[in-house]
Amino acid sequence: MAQNFPTSLNTHKKDWANTTPVKDTHPEEHNDIAGAVEALEAKVGADGSAVQTSHDYKLSGITGADKAASKATSDAHIADTDNPHEVTKSQLGLGNVDNTSDAAKNAATATLTNKTIDADENTIENIDTTNFRPDVVDDDPTLAAVSDSRLPTQGAVKSYVDNAVGAGGGVLPFGDGHDGEATISGSVTLTEDKYYTNLIVEAGAVLNTGGYRIYVSGTLTNNGTIRNNGGPGGVGGDAPSSTTGGAGGSGGGGAAGGTLAAGSDGGDGGNGGGTATSVNGGAGDNGVAANPSLGVSGVAGGAGQGSASGGGGSGGAAGAAGTATPETLSLSKGDGDSEVVAANTPEDWAAFLFNFLGATSGASLSPSAGSGGGGGGGGVTDAAGGGGGGAGGSGGVVWIIANSVVNNGIIEANGGDGGNGGAALSDGGSNGGGGGGGAGGSGGVIVLAYTSITVGTVQALAGAGGTGGAGAGGEDPGDDGNAGNVGNIFRVRSSSALA
Repeated sequence: MAQNFPTSLNTHKKDWANTTPVKDTHPEEHNDIAGAVEALEAKVGADGSAVQTSHDYKLSGITGADKAASKATSDAHIADTDNPHEVTKSQLGLGNVDNTSDAAKNAATATLTNKTIDADENTIENIDTTNFRPDVVDDDPTLAAVSDSRLPTQGAVKSYVDNAVGAGGGVLPFGDGHDGEATISGSVTLTEDKYYTNLIVEAGAVLNTGGYRIYVSGTLTNNGTIRNNGGPGGVGGDAPSSTTGGAGGSGGGGAAGGTLAAGSDGGDGGNGGGTATSVNGGAGDNGVAANPSLGVSGVAGGAGQGSASGGGGSGGAAGAAGTATPETLSLSKGDGDSEVVAANTPEDWAAFLFNFLGATSGASLSPSAGSGGGGGGGGVTDAAGGGGGGAGGSGGVVWIIANSVVNNGIIEANGGDGGNGGAALSDGGSNGGGGGGGAGGSGGVIVLAYTSITVGTVQALAGAGGTGGAGAGGEDPGDDGNAGNVGNIFRVRSSSALA
């Protein structure tokens, strides 16, 4: 019997009222109907019971015909992918699974290994220093570590700075002491700025600063001499013969310069007049100017003496003084016996250092201006004049900033002495004039800053003027050169008000 499930039982419906069964085909039709019924029973799971209440094709718990699942409802349920049953990840067990990549992990709990975070695109907040590795943060107040990978704490930095500026509580920059301790004996000239922890200058020793600065983070003990002085002017030459005037003396060199400006050279002396009618002596060179300057002006040299006999020449004019244009300071100048407290405001102290460090101009730490040379003596026939003396060079700058200063010796920036004028020479009745003396160089500039001091001797003395050269045959000598001007000393004590 055929087991094909029919598309419709109507296939087997006959109009038996109008159709006469055919003998040969009627049994076959019965067989077809029976096969269709068997196929239906197999499809719906009928097991031969007259009443079926539980079949595989029924949904559990649904017995009423009105609750039968429809195809449309089933299709709609299947199509709903937005978790229609609201199943949680804990119900599925996903809470035990880390299903995110390294790049997408929660930053609050993730551990990144060898990852690079771009600070331009990521913001890191709420990170406390306690979260850093112990070898990253350094709280050592001496900051002894040399690794660039360590970060000092604010407390460590403050302790280091407080220790560096010393117990005086001021703000003076005493340096880092990287040159260590030093003891000076004999004669030593600096060739660079020095940053000592402690410095001792022994008795009889001379430390020439050479225009360089000295910083001492501890104590400077001076039992000898610390200096930067100007050189002396050259002596004017005597007339070597009755026909040749004496040569003018060379100006003394200004004190040496290095990090700081050099002192001003003195003017050269004028040459003496030679053998001719009315030969005048040469003029001394003028001193050089300094603008702006923390020093003082130079002075004029002495004029040469003229020849008074036989219509002789006049003496050479004295070299004029170089002029210093004062640098404006917010603090007044002291001297060797007085000091200027480093103001009561940070603004005054800043202005003070601003000028001393040369911030206004490259020449603001220039020392004193130059002095003039002496004029040469006048000459005449058969009588020659003496040469004028050269002026002394001005003192330089001595810069010492030390936490503590114990000065049992001398700290100085003196001007050089002027050279003497040369003597005239006569032959017969004619008499030549003597050369004028060179001017003394002016004292330089001393900057001495500290928290405590034993003063001792601190000086910026003027150089003495040279004497005029003797005239011939009883003529008057040349004029003496003028003494230089005393230089400036700035003694500055750190004020606790600036701590």
